[in-house]
Amino acid sequence: HLLIDITLAAHARRQGIGRGLIEQAQGEARQSGCGMRLHVRHDNVAAQRLYQRLGFVTTEGEGAYLAMCWPG
Repeated sequence: HLLIDITLAAHARRQGIGRGLIEQAQGEARQSGCGMRLHVRHDNVAAQRLYQRLGFVTTEGEGAYLAMCWPG
């Protein structure tokens, strides 16, 4: 599974919405026997922390982005 984009309006951030969306996608990936991968900007530290709390690990850096994966 590839997580392409999650964007929340400023007033909707820090309420667990993004976490819930990602956890739902992780559940679907798990049921399919798959992991997940994504790219996140180097300067988006808050998103990186969220992904790390959800079990994603950095696999490489590509220009302005870090590649991360969740093994499932």
